Amino acid sequence: MNLYNLGHVPWLDSQLIYHAFPRLGLEGLILLAPAEPYVCLGYHQDAEQEVDLAYCRERDI
Repeated sequence: MNLYNLGHVPWLDSQLIYHAFPRLGLEGLILLAPAEPYVCLGYHQDAEQEVDLAYCRERDI
């Protein structure tokens, strides 16, 4: 298995990488950190229940 140590990447790139690998039939261990704070919710998650929205608004997240 390949190791991909990507360091800090833009938040959108992190999501694109995680979704692109299986679509392309690739496997590997991906180590990365988002370059800026962001929130990622799953399709069946409720933002009001899962996330402190006031905190996010105050910090432009």
